[in-house]
Amino acid sequence: MRTALYEAASAMLVRSKKWCAVKAWGVKIAAKRGHKRAVVAVARKLAVVMHRMWIDGSAIRFSAQEEPSGSPKRGTKRTLAIASPESIEARMNDNMTTN
Repeated sequence: MRTALYEAASAMLVRSKKWCAVKAWGVKIAAKRGHKRAVVAVARKLAVVMHRMWIDGSAIRFSAQEEPSGSPKRGTKRTLAIASPESIEARMNDNMTTN
């Protein structure tokens, strides 16, 4: 798992052409502390997000339009947005009824 996270973080920083908040954060760290430390930091951030998704049973949201109602827990700002299983199921049901 450790190697896979490191490779994913490295690919995100080096090969990915799309910019996201995590990549911008990693590039900023790379400029200050070096590329290898930035890759490890991004890998850890990915691990924390994956762990939270596993614990919550939530899925990743790919757009800002899918904002959940209410404020985030503990007043923290999440880098990657996650959607609850209920909102995903509701969206799937809406898509089935409109088609």
